[in-house]
Amino acid sequence: MALKLTMDGERVTVLSADDSLKCFIALYTKCTFCSQNERTVNARSPCADGWRYFPVTNACYKLIDDELPWTIAEFKCLFQGAHHVSVDSAAENQFVHELARRGEMWTGAAWFGSTPDYVNSDQTPYGRYTNWKSGVTPSLNKARRCIKIGRDGQWFQSCCKKKSLAVCEKPAAYSWESSNDLSEFRRAKFRRLRF
Repeated sequence: MALKLTMDGERVTVLSADDSLKCFIALYTKCTFCSQNERTVNARSPCADGWRYFPVTNACYKLIDDELPWTIAEFKCLFQGAHHVSVDSAAENQFVHELARRGEMWTGAAWFGSTPDYVNSDQTPYGRYTNWKSGVTPSLNKARRCIKIGRDGQWFQSCCKKKSLAVCEKPAAYSWESSNDLSEFRRAKFRRLRF
């Protein structure tokens, strides 16, 4: 399913090519999710076609090859049942950095609203592993609310509206029986998510 994502001020419009899926999503507010049919997982692999399996995390990863703002890239991940990658180890950092061909890429960590710390988009705890550039002390800077992995594999803060590559991450071996199953999973998983 081809999706057209457009950004107008503080709102993202998501429209499928056949007009069967349409959402209006306000940025920096509670997320809205739409249902769609997902491809089932290939029986020979724990990941769907186009995704790479990483056994250390038992997760599937996919590069979004377009350079996009953080929020648009996150929604591209969401519509595939995933999130921006939440990096929890040096091994995972290296794996996703290589998957992005050593280009700059978004992580799932971002600072939204008045929350005094970073939050991972998948709601896993932020900070179990960090890899900040030498001499960089992260600060809650309103102009740089999102975290990127640089070409050198180290982290830095960036404006969320800048464009970058992204890697989506989701648990391995999910196979959705129907769009209702996927919708219920998303409602349960993201019910706590507040932007």
